[in-house]
Amino acid sequence: MEPSSTDLATPTPLARIRDFLGLERNVVVMMSAGIVQSFGMLLWSGYLPKVLEELGARGVMIGAFGTIAALLWVIFPYLGGLLSDRLGRGRAMIVASALAATGCLCHMVAPIWWMFLPCLVLLTASGSFGFMGSLALIGDALPARRRSIGMAVQGVFGSLPGMLAPPVGGALIVWLGLIRGVRASLFVTLILTAIAIWLQRRYYRMPSGTAGDQAWDVRSAWRAIRPDLKHLLVADCLVRFGIGMSSIFVVLYVFNVLRASALGFGFLQSLETVTSAVLLVPIAKLADRAAQATRRPFIAATYFFFAAFPLALALIPSAKWLPAVFVTAGLRHLGEPARKALIVDLAEGHRRGSVIGVYYSFLGAMVFPASFIGGWLWEWLHVAPFMVGAGVTGLGLVWFLLLGPKQMEEKTDEMPS
Repeated sequence: MEPSSTDLATPTPLARIRDFLGLERNVVVMMSAGIVQSFGMLLWSGYLPKVLEELGARGVMIGAFGTIAALLWVIFPYLGGLLSDRLGRGRAMIVASALAATGCLCHMVAPIWWMFLPCLVLLTASGSFGFMGSLALIGDALPARRRSIGMAVQGVFGSLPGMLAPPVGGALIVWLGLIRGVRASLFVTLILTAIAIWLQRRYYRMPSGTAGDQAWDVRSAWRAIRPDLKHLLVADCLVRFGIGMSSIFVVLYVFNVLRASALGFGFLQSLETVTSAVLLVPIAKLADRAAQATRRPFIAATYFFFAAFPLALALIPSAKWLPAVFVTAGLRHLGEPARKALIVDLAEGHRRGSVIGVYYSFLGAMVFPASFIGGWLWEWLHVAPFMVGAGVTGLGLVWFLLLGPKQMEEKTDEMPS
């Protein structure tokens, strides 16, 4: 008996799983390359402020370092989004990986702290270009009803290196010392980044019609941002400003004030990652089901925990409370897939990369002084960046609850992936 057309059309269990998780081919390739490269980056990136301190940078200098990184995020997101529109998502992410390799090589040979600044430029460009490309790719490849789950699966798979890499990096520091251990981690990162580039070149399917000829026109991209997306942008600016005041000083507070070890800090970062990874997919699936009404509760929750983490860190009396604090840190990420999906939902289809890029460029322009202000607060009182930062983030939560996007509509102008 011949199978009916209905039987032939019945999806396999594997196809159902892929559909449920939003695992389109190019998304899988992008995530795989990201996992490989992120493992290398996370071996050493969490310890970088301590390296700067070891090489002679004071608190204000470290804060200025973070401010420069934030300032670069004013420039690079729009360039990254535009690059992804012009070259195509896959080629833009290969460029991002090549910049990361160059930045790591620069870090390896820098003998004093201020020589880390050129490396910072390269690595910030890499992170920005890769981030813009990945958001635009998920927007292109997946419909609105599966974007939160796509973001979440990317986050879960992307968090796997965060479960293993920081303790490995901490162990290298214990074994080789701070500077030599970080340089060994950077060498490993170079190798892994080369593998990531090979994966993207070998397996990413370059779709016809992905690349475009978008003009270098920031004003038109800004005008394409919808009013409700601009309200979300204001909330994001307040939240990220508060985060920026304290985030670069977390490792110093844990080391210098609470007296945790390098290996212990690595395990704390892993605990944060595990906490978010366990809950990210089910929460994102709920956000996708609620998308026709609102993603607001999920985004509000992530803003709340962004405020709660620095406040909790500043209030604990000793290091024994750190595991609970870093569980709170893990909960910060639960609403991030819904927030990113909402940004992609509200971005114009044929210029999605440029619109997302100018959104994040404006966000960077508003947030870049935060680390420098945090540095002055750190010099005055070590808990001050965390307390003040939590208050500013709380203001962002209030703005979002009062004026943030209240409802979204599923868009149908999808681009090919």
